[in-house]
Amino acid sequence: MKKIFGLFLFLFLFHFESVAQEFAPVGASWYYSEWQFDGMPILENFLHIECEKDTLYEGQLCKKLVKNRRIWCNDRPETEYIFTRNDTVFFFDPNYSEFQVLYDFNAERGDGWDIKLVNYANEDPDTVHIVVDSTDIFVVNELSLKRLFVTYTINYAQGKFEPKYSSTIVEYIGDTDYLFNYLPFSAMTCDANGSGGLRCYSDSLIGEYSTHIANSCDEIVLWSSNEEYRDDLGLRISVLPSGNSLMLNQAGSVANQFKIFSINGKLLNWGVVIDRTIDIHQLSNGIFVLQLIKEDGKFISTRFMK
Repeated sequence: MKKIFGLFLFLFLFHFESVAQEFAPVGASWYYSEWQFDGMPILENFLHIECEKDTLYEGQLCKKLVKNRRIWCNDRPETEYIFTRNDTVFFFDPNYSEFQVLYDFNAERGDGWDIKLVNYANEDPDTVHIVVDSTDIFVVNELSLKRLFVTYTINYAQGKFEPKYSSTIVEYIGDTDYLFNYLPFSAMTCDANGSGGLRCYSDSLIGEYSTHIANSCDEIVLWSSNEEYRDDLGLRISVLPSGNSLMLNQAGSVANQFKIFSINGKLLNWGVVIDRTIDIHQLSNGIFVLQLIKEDGKFISTRFMK
């Protein structure tokens, strides 16, 4: 009986080990849309991060992550080193020459962690406090992954205003805005590039996962400014008095699909243009980016205010 139980325990542990993995296995790949500081797509660019190999770094066995380019407003290097311990992901911070917590997948509602930031005007560091607002289970390719809905709060050492922003962190995939999202361009004044959100993630266990905010993971955006498009086709949009719909003029009928983004690049809504009208009743008041997509896949963009 003991032998049977031992065999059962071995098979159970073997199965568990076979489906479990560390964060960012070798070959893991992330694609993000790339946006300018003003919320508009950057011409012919996307952001790509890939786990290149396991390597010893600063005395710790790490995953080496390489980027195709930096997000300058994010203040992170082109090469990152991370490791996982007990479902907590640590990243190396060259500013402090130490590892800090990037994600804690053991966290539940009300839990949180801090990340130190360099304050160049003060010896005391600024901090970003990440608190979990809620959690649920997110299914990707039949795998159940834990999802954390979080709020980031930047606490300045000088005790001034505390900007906040919300995001979503998915087990094995990370923050869906950007892998290192603790200092995004949306939380500070910066005129460089930023992430427009996760397009795709893939690894050997999860397989391919797409958020469908782009036609493909490495899509090259063919961009035409609103001014150029207006000159050629006379596009005009207007918010109806009810505030619940956008109306396109006749030139706008060339578009049959739409996407609406926040000014910081987060996809809020998408759908089909019906009778040159787009439903926006679910949007709160503010400024948004409207993307109109034609049948050939090309699109134009403009802003509107509700």
